[in-house]
Amino acid sequence: HDGPSRHILSPGIYHLFGLPAQVIRTLQPLINERGKDAERMDIWGYKSVGLVKPLTIQEARMCDPKSRIVLEKGMMDCPEDPTCIKCAEDAQQTYSLMRAWNESRQSRDFVYERILSIGKSEEIIVMAVNSGMLHLWLNWVPHRSSHFFVILRTSQVCGCDEKKIEVRRNTIMVPTDYKSHKIISESGFNSIEPTWTKIFHVNPKYTGKAGRGGHAWINNVHLYTIVELVDLGCNIIAQDVDMIWQHDPRSWLRHTSSGRDILTPLAPRWDGMGPANTGFMYFKSNMRVRWFLKTLMNLTPIKGSSDQCLFNALLKHQKFRQVHFEILPTSLFTMMAGNQFSKTRETALVVHVISVRKTKRMKEHSLHFFNSSCKLYSKELDPCSHIKFVGKDCPL
Repeated sequence: HDGPSRHILSPGIYHLFGLPAQVIRTLQPLINERGKDAERMDIWGYKSVGLVKPLTIQEARMCDPKSRIVLEKGMMDCPEDPTCIKCAEDAQQTYSLMRAWNESRQSRDFVYERILSIGKSEEIIVMAVNSGMLHLWLNWVPHRSSHFFVILRTSQVCGCDEKKIEVRRNTIMVPTDYKSHKIISESGFNSIEPTWTKIFHVNPKYTGKAGRGGHAWINNVHLYTIVELVDLGCNIIAQDVDMIWQHDPRSWLRHTSSGRDILTPLAPRWDGMGPANTGFMYFKSNMRVRWFLKTLMNLTPIKGSSDQCLFNALLKHQKFRQVHFEILPTSLFTMMAGNQFSKTRETALVVHVISVRKTKRMKEHSLHFFNSSCKLYSKELDPCSHIKFVGKDCPL
């Protein structure tokens, strides 16, 4: 039974099996709800259930044709090196970023302590952004039909408060420049001061394409933050800034995640870029997920321009077969793409605005809220208001 209130076995059952008292004491904490994977895995540890410690680049061998699943395209590939490191163009820069990040832990601990003081019963929402992408984050206004749900203070949002979705206290923003940090903080959100950017600079511009410009580094620090919070015992909703919440998905995710480790929407492709869409991810804080995410972090020097390719490759890795990964239903977690969106628009909890020309497509579907009617609106933050785009198709 998957219900959260049912026990696996009652304590007395173990005595019937003739188990020694020491074994019974070890098993006692395990006879709780099925969904309490964190407690179960922490008691058993890595090795007692066949797991190893988080893998290094050398141990993972992500480009080894003898140990990976062969797919049609989109795979990590380096014919001259099974570890992929010889083909990794950005490896040294990534190591520099990791060092800068590790040296700035104090600035993050302050935010972590503040947000953890409210308890771990609710998920922590984590997003990373640069100033060029702020217009997408400021558009993140959950709504229903033609009405907006409030996520900022009432005096600051882009619409009316029909049904409040309170996310400010449980959201951690990871800005990659001080301009973003200032705007996010003034909007009432928890923002990590980007002290690490004094050592490692991230391009503040947004090109409109994934993995280009500073986007790859933004995704790295997003992951590093997730790793630290999962290590602190937090369940995480990790999402891109080009998301729209039509309804609050958290209670549904909380219930559905029982007995599961990682949930993501579908990337409808069966090559190396699927099936997980990494624009929205739900992580349970347990030993398997910590092991998976720390390995993913270790592998960022070889990821290239695609976080999704690396994520899916690691899910398929032979050492990660115990990770319980499932796809979220497309009727509830959908993409703004083609004819599919018209079929799922009314039922969707969360909409992911994928690909390019995001602003144009959000306007076409009446999901663009960052406009002159919003008290946070600024032409400086709206890239599509620039003179060069007037009368033209804005690519952002």
